[in-house]
Amino acid sequence: MPASSSSNNSDGSEKFYDAYVTDISVKREKYIVIKLSVYGSFSYKPGNSIEMYLDRDLCGDDECYRVFSLASSPTEDFLMIVTIDSGSRFKRALMGLKGGRVRITGPWSMNFALREELDSVLLIGYSIGVSPMRSMVKYVYDQGRSDIDVKLIYVDEEGFYLFREELEDMARGRGNIEVVFMDKVPDPSTVSSMYRDLGKPYIYVSGLPQGVREIVKSIRDAGIKISRETMAIESFEGY
Repeated sequence: MPASSSSNNSDGSEKFYDAYVTDISVKREKYIVIKLSVYGSFSYKPGNSIEMYLDRDLCGDDECYRVFSLASSPTEDFLMIVTIDSGSRFKRALMGLKGGRVRITGPWSMNFALREELDSVLLIGYSIGVSPMRSMVKYVYDQGRSDIDVKLIYVDEEGFYLFREELEDMARGRGNIEVVFMDKVPDPSTVSSMYRDLGKPYIYVSGLPQGVREIVKSIRDAGIKISRETMAIESFEGY
């Protein structure tokens, strides 16, 4: 679970929100895209994540929760998550919950949230790691934030890019948004060139652990300093 603070009740206990599954779709027999409607007021920032809890009996009385990055933007009137269908009991239960209720806590991943004061960002998402990147790009687009240059590098070795048409439309609609689709992790020379073009941007990296490790190595080999002041990393464990 991402190490960060969440919304709490006045007594310090974790705050739960009821949410209803309004839509479930499956892409390429692999990716599950789920939209939620939250009962009550739930605020978050682009890049945040949530914990989702199902009724314990759906998981055989085991602890029935998972952490998901939000692919939706705070500018939208729904929450959206994307996960990979691993065939687990949790995922099977989730697939049958359209119209049903879940509980969520959050927001989490506060250190991965888009920083409002930045002038430029380089987003590198590997596979399902595009989820929080979509949230950030959508937010910048909807808010008309012409003061921040955004470059998204979306890496998928299978060549299947979630949200591709939408991301391309947003890039066409805003001169400060650029999206590049790649089927392998960019090499150090490519990373260095993109980094210089953006004037030493803050870097966000997210995705499956192996892909994240390869991206971080490429960034390091490009001679870019890696620290909390220069980069945020979100590794999607459990796949």
